[in-house]
Amino acid sequence: MSNWYEQLKTFILKNPYSIIFVVIFLAMIIFFLNNITKTNLQNYHKPSISHNTNRFSKNASTTSDFKDKVKQPEKIFVDIKGAVKYPDVYEMKSSDRIKQLLDKAHPTDQAELSTINLAEKLLDQKLVIIPNKNDKVNALNNNLSTSPQITNKGTKTPVNINSATIDELKEINGIGESKAQAIIDYREKHGSFDSIEKLKEVKGIGEKTFEKLQSEFII
Repeated sequence: MSNWYEQLKTFILKNPYSIIFVVIFLAMIIFFLNNITKTNLQNYHKPSISHNTNRFSKNASTTSDFKDKVKQPEKIFVDIKGAVKYPDVYEMKSSDRIKQLLDKAHPTDQAELSTINLAEKLLDQKLVIIPNKNDKVNALNNNLSTSPQITNKGTKTPVNINSATIDELKEINGIGESKAQAIIDYREKHGSFDSIEKLKEVKGIGEKTFEKLQSEFII
């Protein structure tokens, strides 16, 4: 052991530059290995960060697509008249029904709701007319008072033009599906007829047709 130490000491004294070279070489190796270790650690963590970023981006995209698919209800305006406490034009949602409209307008005690489809979906610019129970009573009284004369003539009982359904209108001679629907559409757009002469304003009913039909209706 003593001889080996003496030989190393002698070698160092004779070759000082060789020792310096060895030290520098070892330092370079340590530096190189250290850089490789840092690079590997950085590469190890990068995929995880990228994966989390991609997953977050994917989730955000999915949420945005879901919001786009769920279409929000549009605002519409509906007019309601007739047997209601607060007739007016109401701002509603396109998904609302007549039931929601009546909740705002409040039907009167005399409102005839049996002929109204409360589940019907509202449409923009739609006119809803709630009939009055008294309309049916007045129509019945008028029919009873005129029935003997009409029976002698062999004709049908006149129909109340403001309360008649499409089926009742179609029973009148000279009125088919299209004219009956035209009368209903006119009534919904302009309100109740205040005179029989207004029948001439209905699409498809001219002067000659009116002369044939005027005796079939009452107000």
